[in-house]
Amino acid sequence: MTTVHVNASTAYDVMIGRGLLHEAGEMIRPLIKGRNLALVTDSNVAPLYGETVKRALSAAGFEVCVFTFPAGEESKCMSTYAALQEFLAENRLSRKDAIVALGGGVTGDLAGFTAATYLRGIDFVQIPTTLLAAVDSSVGGKTGIDLTAGKNLCGAFHQPRLVICDTDTLTTLRREDFVGGMAEVIKYGVIRDGELFTLLEGSALELFDVLTGDDSAMGLLQHVIATCVGIKRDVVEADEFEGGLRAILNFGHTAAHAIENLSEYKIPHGIAVGAGMMIAANYANLIGALPIRDGDRIREILNQYELPGGTSGAALWYGLDPEIFTPEAMAEVAMSDKKAGGGTINLVIPTAIGDCRIEKTPTDRLAEFMGRND
Repeated sequence: MTTVHVNASTAYDVMIGRGLLHEAGEMIRPLIKGRNLALVTDSNVAPLYGETVKRALSAAGFEVCVFTFPAGEESKCMSTYAALQEFLAENRLSRKDAIVALGGGVTGDLAGFTAATYLRGIDFVQIPTTLLAAVDSSVGGKTGIDLTAGKNLCGAFHQPRLVICDTDTLTTLRREDFVGGMAEVIKYGVIRDGELFTLLEGSALELFDVLTGDDSAMGLLQHVIATCVGIKRDVVEADEFEGGLRAILNFGHTAAHAIENLSEYKIPHGIAVGAGMMIAANYANLIGALPIRDGDRIREILNQYELPGGTSGAALWYGLDPEIFTPEAMAEVAMSDKKAGGGTINLVIPTAIGDCRIEKTPTDRLAEFMGRND
């Protein structure tokens, strides 16, 4: 097992290893003063791991109530959030009690935002079951839900008390979901860690063996997850509330959120991030910020991990018309992004493999940026 300590406004550990679901109760017990836990999960994850985690929590002396919602981004909305708030009140959770989020990014974001606002804030624990959640959304304290106008427009910073990443859960991912998670892994290599990027360039075949439970692949994946979490930890500790540096973690996300929105969330987050990173790299090549060779390396690694190199590939993968992703339409959606304001938007521009810069860009140049989409 690998432990990464995060020293944010609430200090906590990220535990990464195999078989940790069975130990979840023992890990959580010393951290929570109350005896009641709300286990929040979705309709995909509940049949796989819900009972295992509930038993582990009960064995540690907790009373556990379970809230299960329909899987999918469309559930990360105000109505599900309200239903979960009512569920907590009906089950009489107190400020000493806690929420346990079991699932991917949607579950963690929804449960975390609910924890941040129920009774003006209670504790929560993240148990990510997707690669994307393990390396990104479960760490750092960003929580939220989507509004009709855009993704994650309603939310709060609320750090978990603990993150338990049982890598065995990743063996049950669909290949498509693993691929989406790798987009976030590649992101860290581009923006912050050239050595990680180089490791990934030579490890695609082995990492895909995670889906078969191969021991060597699982060991490599544990190292990769810990490296990504360590990078995010360093960024969050330096800029917890995204006043500056933390914005680099949004590499590829401005375009990705527009892609998700225009596809009516048929294109999942990780796949959209893959396309969004290529858009940003193409734009960086165009303005001379990124060497052409590095842009080619980004394009090639996305190909190695079966990620689309632009909006056309993403659209065709999901049976959508590529023409809906016009630069103008994507720019209009991006205007509602949290990163936009005062006539400008912060774009993360790669300058080399392992380095990037935040560029404040006039919103009237967004269509030009989005136009580098294939």
